[in-house]
Amino acid sequence: NDGSWLEELFRTGDAIKNNRLRKHIIDNIVGTWPNGTPCSLNNISDQIKVEVVDVTQGSANLIHSNHSSTIFDFGASIFASKFELSNIVDDVAENLGDFQNTSLIISHWDSDHYNLLTVLDEHWLQQLCCVFFPSEVITLTAKQVVGRLLNNCRHIRTFKSPSAKKRGSVGIVSVISTPKYTLYVGEKSKDTNKSGLALAVKSSRDITIFGADHTNKQIWEYIYP
Repeated sequence: NDGSWLEELFRTGDAIKNNRLRKHIIDNIVGTWPNGTPCSLNNISDQIKVEVVDVTQGSANLIHSNHSSTIFDFGASIFASKFELSNIVDDVAENLGDFQNTSLIISHWDSDHYNLLTVLDEHWLQQLCCVFFPSEVITLTAKQVVGRLLNNCRHIRTFKSPSAKKRGSVGIVSVISTPKYTLYVGEKSKDTNKSGLALAVKSSRDITIFGADHTNKQIWEYIYP
């Protein structure tokens, strides 16, 4: 209850939740980590489709590829009612086939980047194949959401921001890099906008960058040095 379990989880870095599915079932899901945990990011093909969900003031983006999807941020306006949040979730669930073969990335824990998770049904949470988020959780509501993710999702990985390499500046560093995508985390900062996650996804012709609330200077200097 004092939150120490959460800090302990973040120190370990990974929380693999395989108790809800037998290993042989996990192994048969398309697009898996080497340890058998499914992840749609590892199933990206040369053709991708990106959707920006209309959530007014907030961030929710969908990446479709090879019969799987990834959600980058899942938020809406902080002024939206629970009814409005639920309607958005229902539309996305229909779009994604009830979140099957779907990964989730939360860039940082500002409400307009995650508050759709507060109304996401537990059944749908259990369909998510992989969840990534930064380890610095800044509000009680965000910690409650993290608790729901831990209790329902199959694979969770958290990322801690490293100390800045240069005094007085904040950059981003690569934490997962593959031929199809690279996931970045911002260096440590008092501003959580600058220390969250960012994603670059590569198709056959383009690179799509999901920068969340990172500054343009951060993104361009470190993704394209």
